[in-house]
Amino acid sequence: MEYGLAIAKLNRDDYNTLQETQNTCLRKIYGTKTNHSMAIIHHLANLEFMVDRVTTLQAKFIFRSYHMPDDALFPTLLPHVRQTKGFHSWTSVIRKNKIWQSLDTTTQLDHTTVTKSDLKTAIKQHLKSTHIQRCQRKNSWITNHQQQPCPNCHQTTRLSKQHLLSCHRVYTFLSISKNISDPISFISNRLPKTPPTSHQKRVYWKIIWPKLSYILHQLHRTYRPDYYTIPSPPKNQFGHLLPQWIEPPLVPHAPPFNLNL
Repeated sequence: MEYGLAIAKLNRDDYNTLQETQNTCLRKIYGTKTNHSMAIIHHLANLEFMVDRVTTLQAKFIFRSYHMPDDALFPTLLPHVRQTKGFHSWTSVIRKNKIWQSLDTTTQLDHTTVTKSDLKTAIKQHLKSTHIQRCQRKNSWITNHQQQPCPNCHQTTRLSKQHLLSCHRVYTFLSISKNISDPISFISNRLPKTPPTSHQKRVYWKIIWPKLSYILHQLHRTYRPDYYTIPSPPKNQFGHLLPQWIEPPLVPHAPPFNLNL
């Protein structure tokens, strides 16, 4: 999937096709359904979304273009490439790459002084910022500035994020300090990428993840009551997949074969 992405000029449809292909592969690997959030799966697999992957590959390619030997193919063609104008020009690729543009402020536009450490730091900062933005867009459904009755407490108010957290007593339910402004993101950002080896961490996620799954269901049910026609399932029916991934159930061994029979 990554072949040629560093020099390809992609539109929105191309990105959607690449992302859907990656999502399909991840769903088959993890055995998830199409209605499950892919942000969690990407976090567990430690994979970037395709739009971020393309930006990373392009930044690495731009970096290599400034450090290739003079007799290499690309530096030889670079004077001709720079003369290309329009949407597919080399200048346009450099100008629109967010990772590379973030380096301009630190290197004062001297691209030859950019080191691998600088590039690695810029990539890390870019992925962190896009992850935060993606989480904020994902949680935007818990913001509504219209006055309406809250289905949970029946008060006529704005279904804001603060009201829902207070109405459902999220801080108490999740045992999190009220000094943390966003308890849901606080827990989600700490999801392990590999099964934890510490017994204490395994116990923590076995307790907190079913609670978080249940509270997310309740928040969505409060904000979108028209989506639900039946009562909520019991609390113990939420969040089973992550505990099973952390510590799979033991398979009983077959009894030894008795050769004396």
